[in-house]
Amino acid sequence: MAMMFFSTGLLVGYILATYVDYYLIPCIIIVLPLIYLVGNLFLPETPQCLLKQGHQKEAEISFNFYKSIEIYDNGVSRSSAQSTEIISEFDELRAIIDKGGLSTPVTIKDFINRSTLFNFFTAAILCLLNQFSGSFAMINYMANIFAASGSTMDPNVCAIVMGFVQIMGALSATVLVERFGRRPLLLSSTVGMMAGMYGFGAFVQFTDAEMKATYNWVPMVFMMLVVFTASYGVFGIFYTILVEMQPAKIRVQALSICMLFNSILVFIILKLYPFFLFNLGITITMYSCASVCALTGIYLYVFLPETKGKSMEKD
Repeated sequence: MAMMFFSTGLLVGYILATYVDYYLIPCIIIVLPLIYLVGNLFLPETPQCLLKQGHQKEAEISFNFYKSIEIYDNGVSRSSAQSTEIISEFDELRAIIDKGGLSTPVTIKDFINRSTLFNFFTAAILCLLNQFSGSFAMINYMANIFAASGSTMDPNVCAIVMGFVQIMGALSATVLVERFGRRPLLLSSTVGMMAGMYGFGAFVQFTDAEMKATYNWVPMVFMMLVVFTASYGVFGIFYTILVEMQPAKIRVQALSICMLFNSILVFIILKLYPFFLFNLGITITMYSCASVCALTGIYLYVFLPETKGKSMEKD
């Protein structure tokens, strides 16, 4: 759902960039983070975090809030059966955190062991796929990509269409991720992106200007394949897999390290992608990103575990 809203924001950005003055856009968009900031002021800390800090009462209040449970002054809910179920579920959460050692301080030894290091390496490969496949960079240069393809269609209109396709891909992820699992979606997404980018590059390389004008819709079809498959897999469930594959005790710290690495990759790809696109050409750019999908996809096919149904409180 988070990626669906992200995709919706991209579509709004594409539309505003096409029809609204460049310097006016930030003045409009600034309203959204302000709403986000104010809204978060009314949300309590998560019960898991409060339990790890030893704040039992606050954790129980937070638990009831996020479960949308109304507790009366005498400490019971609407029915005795519901009250018993609430207490049991909260006690189970507290027991998992206590018995699993999640409330004990995290040490360097928790990071330096074979299993954790292997998880970090696999997460790094996942981050490389997420960024060097071009799934994020393409968003920033979508209109330029269509302009470089030789298609006679309006690049800005094509970018807006891609925004709608991305939303459909993100919606598909919300429906399919629990039905088919993480691995099938991610791997099929990798294959789809690879096929779409190889096809896009081949069309630009092996067709002349006349054929490009006649079949000006072909680049859009290939890019729709890339964007749709990226949205439900490589881009859409990236954070889900990244969270679930880490050990419960160091999940917060491990995720922060992974996001730091991914942010560094974002910086690198946003510097490299325009160089490839404008200096080396759209064909080499597409072939390079597709090759990244192929190489990282092979590794993930062999080593990436399925994390569907994994608890957020225990390994």
